[in-house]
Amino acid sequence: MKRKAVFPYIAGQAFAVIGVWMHLTMLSTLALRLTESALWLGVTLAAYSLPTLLFSWFVGALLNRWRVKTMLLWIQALQAVIMMAYAVFLALDRMAPGPLMTLALLSGILYTVDLPGRQLMLTRLFGNERVMQAIALNSVAFNGARIVGPLLAGLFLVSPDLSWGFAVNGLLFTAAFGCLLLVESPAESDGTQAGAGPEPETAARLQPRIWKVLLLVFVSGLLLMNYNTLLPMFAAEQGDSGSGYSRLLASMGAGSLAAAVMITFRSSWFRHNFLIPLFPALIAVAYAVLPSLPRGLPTLLLLAIYGFFLTGFITMSNAAVLREGSKRDRAKLASVFNMLLNGFVPLGNMLTGIFLHYLGVSGSFYLISGSTLLFLVVWLAYSRLKGGGDVHVRYRQSPEARPHHTRER
Repeated sequence: MKRKAVFPYIAGQAFAVIGVWMHLTMLSTLALRLTESALWLGVTLAAYSLPTLLFSWFVGALLNRWRVKTMLLWIQALQAVIMMAYAVFLALDRMAPGPLMTLALLSGILYTVDLPGRQLMLTRLFGNERVMQAIALNSVAFNGARIVGPLLAGLFLVSPDLSWGFAVNGLLFTAAFGCLLLVESPAESDGTQAGAGPEPETAARLQPRIWKVLLLVFVSGLLLMNYNTLLPMFAAEQGDSGSGYSRLLASMGAGSLAAAVMITFRSSWFRHNFLIPLFPALIAVAYAVLPSLPRGLPTLLLLAIYGFFLTGFITMSNAAVLREGSKRDRAKLASVFNMLLNGFVPLGNMLTGIFLHYLGVSGSFYLISGSTLLFLVVWLAYSRLKGGGDVHVRYRQSPEARPHHTRER
């Protein structure tokens, strides 16, 4: 593990992800203020997430051919420019749904490359034997930012003018750029470069069981990752659409951070495969309970629990997928995972906007909860993924550590 490179990298990661969450929080509120429409809110967030669906399949090949650090530097610089463009449009009172969706789309394109690129660089910094630790540490930085980003955005959401908030957001991406400059670029000679030889059959083809996990990831991304559409309307229904929304996101971030820290120090607790479908089921139950809770602390606590379950599910499923593949496959697997988890959020956001328009907040929560639980019943009926035994060994061991006959089974 390259310790001198890890610390500035994690610092830059923190600045960048704080910027991402601050942007998403302000984007949701800004879309709602401009249009006063739940449907337009969903469409705007869909514009941000749509590139993940359209381009993630090709990002793995892109990361295999270009230096990851150079790409990440360009991404931070361009994100800073986009945030400043938000600030200028707002300061000049020229912001409208058209420019808003365009800027959201451009930012989403950059984020589509940024997320798997950061995963790939971090696993290279840590080495093959510490993949789970790398994912968990990345999750700590990511989910710590989920607390700070919305709270920082909340300082500006109390004002009708959000231009200063987006200007500060641009400075965060500039700081991420500076930290990344200090990172010693990890070796990229693991066979991922162009010309390294014919590509092997991917781990996803060799391990059909992985597709069962990826199917679960896809449905969870479609139905359970739409809080940026649901929670602004939920907060508005409670009479606190500004800082209240940021507090809801911060509570989710606190629960997610707790899960990430626990996974970092007690990873053995999270190596049981039955937890992978259990966490989405518990999230669906939380969705069913949330509309009936009283405003205040009970709601914040339930959202913290939701954040805990969501991070546990994402980290466990991500580690299970990455560890099934060789280092050569890792960029592709990271891109596929990102596409299935985040790429269909645009469709989920649009569906959620329609649900909110016709069913209201409570009805939307109930419908999403019921649909998720129904899918899980069907998934479990046909899935053979169980904790313990040979599957448990496969999940814990890297491909290089397995016997040859086990890998080919």
